[in-house]
Amino acid sequence: MDRETYWKNFSLGTELEVAGSFIYNGLWTFHEMNNFSNEAQVFEFFYNIAVGVERIAKVTIILLEHNDITDQQEFEEELRTHNHAHLIERIADHKPLHLSREHHAFIEMLRVFYDSIRYGRYSLESIRSHALELDMLVSFISNYLEGEVDTASPFVSRNNTRIKRYVGRIIGKVCNQLYEIIDETATRLNMYTYEISYFTKAYKIFTRHEYDFIDEDLAWTELLIYLLNTDERSAFLNVLKGVEPLELDAELIQDYIISRHSPTVRCDILDAVDSQYEEFEDKEEMKNRLSLMQALNSPGVMFMDDDEEQDEEV
Repeated sequence: MDRETYWKNFSLGTELEVAGSFIYNGLWTFHEMNNFSNEAQVFEFFYNIAVGVERIAKVTIILLEHNDITDQQEFEEELRTHNHAHLIERIADHKPLHLSREHHAFIEMLRVFYDSIRYGRYSLESIRSHALELDMLVSFISNYLEGEVDTASPFVSRNNTRIKRYVGRIIGKVCNQLYEIIDETATRLNMYTYEISYFTKAYKIFTRHEYDFIDEDLAWTELLIYLLNTDERSAFLNVLKGVEPLELDAELIQDYIISRHSPTVRCDILDAVDSQYEEFEDKEEMKNRLSLMQALNSPGVMFMDDDEEQDEEV
C-alpha cells in the first residue's frame, strides 16, 4: 500500500471519527442547555460543531480533489482555512449539496464564530457586546423556527424538545450529506475511509443518523421505571435492591432525574450524598459501602446469585 492510499484509508478514517466526536460533543452540549442564558454553554456548542464540520468537510475535499498530479504542499496550504462556507462551496463544485437557506445560514454562523467570535472576549472592545455567540444563535432560532426566544431573566426561554430536534436536523443534514459523499467516493476509490467503529460517538452521528439525545432520555426513564417496579431478579438486581438507601430529599428527585446531566444538578446531588456520608459513624461500614458503589459502577465486575455460587463450589 502506497503512502497516499494509507493516508486516505487510515489517517482520514481516524479524522472522520474525530469529526464525529466533535459533532456529538456539540450536540450533547446543546442538549444539556436548559435555556438560552449561558454564553459559555453556547460557546462550547459552537466550538465543537464548528471544529467537527470543518474536519469532515476537509476529509470530503481530500477524497474529491486529491490525485496523483496534485501539488501536495499547495493542496495542504489551501486546506488551512476555517472558512466553513468556502469549504462547503468547494465540495459543491464537485457534488450537488441539497441545502436550504437555513442550512447555509447555519454554516455561515460557524464561519463567523470561528473567525471573529472565538477569541473575541480577549479584546477590551468585547465589553460592548460580550455575548455575540448567544445573540447569533438566538437570532437564528427565532428567524427560522418562527418563535421568539427570550434571553432576559426571569422570562428566559426553555431549550425545549422542538428546538433541540430542529437544531439537530440542521446539523444532521449537513453532516449526513458530507458523509454520503465520503462513502460514495471512498467506495469508488476502493478505500475504506467511511468505516466507523461500532458504538462510538461518530457511530451515532454518521451510521445511526441521530442528532439529538431525546430518545436516550426516554430510554433511561424507562430503565428507571423498570428498576423501581420490576419483580424480576438477577444477581445484579439482588445486590442493588439489597443496598440500604440514603435518606435523600424525595421532593427533589424529579429535578435530579430531569436535569441529571446538568453540572449544577450534579453538584447538588454530590452535596446531598456527601452530607449523608458524613453522618456515617461506622467507618468500616462506610468503607464497605463505597467499595460496593464502585463495584456497581464497574463494567468489568460480575455479580453471581446464590445458585451460581453453589454451582461453582460443586
